[in-house]
Amino acid sequence: AEVGSPGIQIQTKTPPVNINYELEKAYSALLSGQSNQAISIYKSVLSYEPGNVDALFGLATTYHRVGQIDAARPLYGKILA
Repeated sequence: AEVGSPGIQIQTKTPPVNINYELEKAYSALLSGQSNQAISIYKSVLSYEPGNVDALFGLATTYHRVGQIDAARPLYGKILA
């Protein structure tokens, strides 16, 4: 019998996108009035990092801007939690 510890592998999940670049793209889209594109990008970032405060705030702000207050409210709640 072999003596030794079982191999332990630690995998980090690296998103296939650059999160900071995506956040900048979303913010630019928001500033240029492309709300739907901003929402899409923020949601994409959140699919990789559900707790990303910048993406949560950006998405909440975008929803707020387009009058979707009911969609924005729970996001603001997550940020404050």
